[in-house]
Amino acid sequence: MPMYTWLRPRRGDSKQVLSERQRVAGKLRALREALEKHIQDQQTEDGTPAPTDSSKVLRLATWNIREFDSNSYGERLWESKSYIAEILSHFDLIAVQEVREDLKALEDVMRLLGPGWGHLATDVTAGSAGNRERMVFVYN
Repeated sequence: MPMYTWLRPRRGDSKQVLSERQRVAGKLRALREALEKHIQDQQTEDGTPAPTDSSKVLRLATWNIREFDSNSYGERLWESKSYIAEILSHFDLIAVQEVREDLKALEDVMRLLGPGWGHLATDVTAGSAGNRERMVFVYN
């Protein structure tokens, strides 16, 4: 489970900051509940419920995460990184595409995911057509 320490109230936080953090925490709870419900509602081809025991199931995903992060669109906010971490946390192995050369945003997401998570990154694609992007495999 991701660790959202940045949402903890701190001495001196304004009412606006506290309200914003509560809003984000509520959205993260709703996202987690929706993802868990989606997983529980899965069925096999014969219509029986799919197993949910993580020791018997390997959840794989791919995610083309459009220029994660780039100067074109700017850095993602901690709120966005938290939503990304929450989604990733529901899988065991994720191929994340379009990760930029600078891995700072990915490293922030990895910190949110916690010490049980790791990643393996390819080299960046050379040349202007490659946009200095890479693929990263994130795993639990």
